[in-house]
Amino acid sequence: MLYPNYRLEIGSKEFTINSQSITSITVKLGLGPKIDSCRVLLVGDDAASSIGRGDNVNVYLGYDDDLVKVFTGIVDIVDVGYSQVKVDSLSPSVNLLKLRLNRVYNNQTAGQIVSDLLSTAGVSRVEVMDGLSFPIYVIDDRLNAYEHIEKLARRCGFVFYTSSDGGLIFKKYVEDGKHTLKYGEDILAINMVEMVEAYGCIKVFGESPSSMMGSETYHWLTKREIVGESGSGHTLIIQDFAIKDKGTAENVAQNVLDNVKKSFSIMLRIVGNANIKVNDTVEAKDMPEEKLNGLFQVVDVEHYLDKMNGFTSIITCRR
Repeated sequence: MLYPNYRLEIGSKEFTINSQSITSITVKLGLGPKIDSCRVLLVGDDAASSIGRGDNVNVYLGYDDDLVKVFTGIVDIVDVGYSQVKVDSLSPSVNLLKLRLNRVYNNQTAGQIVSDLLSTAGVSRVEVMDGLSFPIYVIDDRLNAYEHIEKLARRCGFVFYTSSDGGLIFKKYVEDGKHTLKYGEDILAINMVEMVEAYGCIKVFGESPSSMMGSETYHWLTKREIVGESGSGHTLIIQDFAIKDKGTAENVAQNVLDNVKKSFSIMLRIVGNANIKVNDTVEAKDMPEEKLNGLFQVVDVEHYLDKMNGFTSIITCRR
């Protein structure tokens, strides 16, 4: 039999299952634009009273001596009660929410723009793919840096999220990191959502004559439509002034359509598994309905550990 275990580092303090100070740990992880978070409930002892806002936080979960790092962050709120202390922490990506700036990029890829924003915000990068190229791209302070990264990810068909070490990942989803989950063995409960696809066709309009006369003409006006289209049926029309040529418009249309088609999602409550991470692939087996079997992309992971229920995880997946 495996016994749930944890190690929690907050500032200079280290808490283990033998310390008896922790009553519960909740870790919530997700694809952007969500920010990873952690909530820890402690008894109101001397160790808890030494925790302060801005302390570094590292959370390890698992069984026996097999512990896996699931969260890196910074203490954001310390709520001291009569007999209990509640500590809320956020991942380093929160710095991107606080960053607003005005900047112009010339002949840069989406990945180069994201890397520059990460450097400015003081957030480390783990993996940043290039994606689409833009002859000119404008960042303005109407949106924060995290929202600008979300727009770039949507255009490129990428996902972005924070690793367990606190660095940002910006890349295309591929079916790797596969985990097999069996109903009645790993899976305790299932919720399913199947949405109707609102659009079957995406049409993206850009501007400038770059497609016909070269990227150096991005600032010219043109009477000819710069349009990319993908799919058929009910059409969603997108006007995007960051797109300057037909090839990019077609790529964006296909990327948006691929995301729209991911209309089937399931939420699985499972025996705690710290190895399953955001953007991994899970294969569901032996499910009560055949359509619930197969491969899914993990979009959210929640870990819960307490003395009453032990270690459980809730993962939300889509395909």
